[in-house]
Amino acid sequence: MEKKYIVFLFIFSCLGNNYAQDISQIYEKVNPAVVVVYSDMTLHADSTSVNPIGSGFMISNSEIITAANLIHVMDKVKIEFLDGEVRNAEVIALSKSADLAMVRLDYPKENAVSVSLGNSNELRHGMPIFIVVAPDHLKHSLSKGGIKKVVKSKRNIESIDYVITSAPIEPTYMGGPMFNAKGEVMGVVSHMLDITPEKDPIPYIITANTLKDLLFEELLEWNGINTRPLTGMVGTGYNLPQMTGLLVEHVESMSPLGKMGVQKEDIILSLADTKVEFEEETLEKMKDISHKLKAYEAFEMMVLRGDKVVFLNRE
Repeated sequence: MEKKYIVFLFIFSCLGNNYAQDISQIYEKVNPAVVVVYSDMTLHADSTSVNPIGSGFMISNSEIITAANLIHVMDKVKIEFLDGEVRNAEVIALSKSADLAMVRLDYPKENAVSVSLGNSNELRHGMPIFIVVAPDHLKHSLSKGGIKKVVKSKRNIESIDYVITSAPIEPTYMGGPMFNAKGEVMGVVSHMLDITPEKDPIPYIITANTLKDLLFEELLEWNGINTRPLTGMVGTGYNLPQMTGLLVEHVESMSPLGKMGVQKEDIILSLADTKVEFEEETLEKMKDISHKLKAYEAFEMMVLRGDKVVFLNRE
């Protein structure tokens, strides 16, 4: 019995060493695909300058996946590569509820290193993973662990799957890719859950399949505004002509809706004859409208501006 136990320990030790070697080799291959993402944004209300910094990763020689909270409502971001080069990029797709975004470089990067997205349905409890991030500009970091839990959930009308791992993750790791032992991206580090003094923060790692569903198959267009829902007593304080609306807290002037004439502090009342309501059927319609925006189809928007109802049109 003792001999069998020693043999088992020897085999387990060899497997552990092989895994460590494999991770080191894979890290060397995928590391150049990880980039720094940052944007300069001035909030006009108080002229406060913020400079969100996080990570992203290249899926082609021009397209990069990152976390939406790093971008906020900016239409342009800056990308810094491992070789020190800095490029401008524009936002081409974004899902705020899943905290995912896709940006495209102004022109393709020569000899770019990109990574592929795996099938996150293959994730299993205990599966080894590792995360590569660039939290301090070009000082890339590696964090490894295993899958602790795979969660399927729904936020608003979108199905969003995420995983919890034993890998140490800091808030500055936002946008970093999570890899499997084959070097495929299986998830993206997203915003933190349960951030309270009594509890440790729990990171979202949005699965690769959720990313593909939201950013590729449907390609949700970045619209360039940041809104806050107005309902109940809050809505009453704004003298809304209806029960609910969307308060525009920030708008990028060169964005699709900014060019249409949406202004800060407008309250959106309807989109294309669909009144703003926070019910699943209405949210589905509003989601369809956002897809039509991508195709630049004409539509009308009704907003409350001060004490006047204003109609905005996109021809």
